[in-house]
Amino acid sequence: MATVSPKDLFNRKRIAFYSKVITVKGKSVLKKLASKLLRREADPFDWVSPNFVEPLESLANRRVPVLILYGTSDWFGEEFMKAKSGRIGRLLTESNGLVQVKVIDGNVQGLSSVATQRRVSDAVLDWLDRDVKTCGQ
Repeated sequence: MATVSPKDLFNRKRIAFYSKVITVKGKSVLKKLASKLLRREADPFDWVSPNFVEPLESLANRRVPVLILYGTSDWFGEEFMKAKSGRIGRLLTESNGLVQVKVIDGNVQGLSSVATQRRVSDAVLDWLDRDVKTCGQ
């Protein structure tokens, strides 16, 4: 076991690190406690990053059309499908078509080939032409 000298206890980097750890753990405990006190089950897809969901909600609230596009072989596709039964699914339903999801064959992430780039471009242009025009944009 490593020993910690007294001067390490006042190291700003160490204090910042442990402060962050305590904050994250504290939020987790508070969320679980609130869930038990309110006698409701927490959303099983709380792991979906607020940094992903909240901007989407903001766009939908402002009536901005959004296309979420990914490939059948992209690593996060299966996770996204699971997440649709949580907050993401509610967002898709409540947006009344403003937030749409399109899945393209293959691996889209990274746009690693000209063929993939063409499929993505075609999907986006089709969405812009068909769906965005009908939204009055």
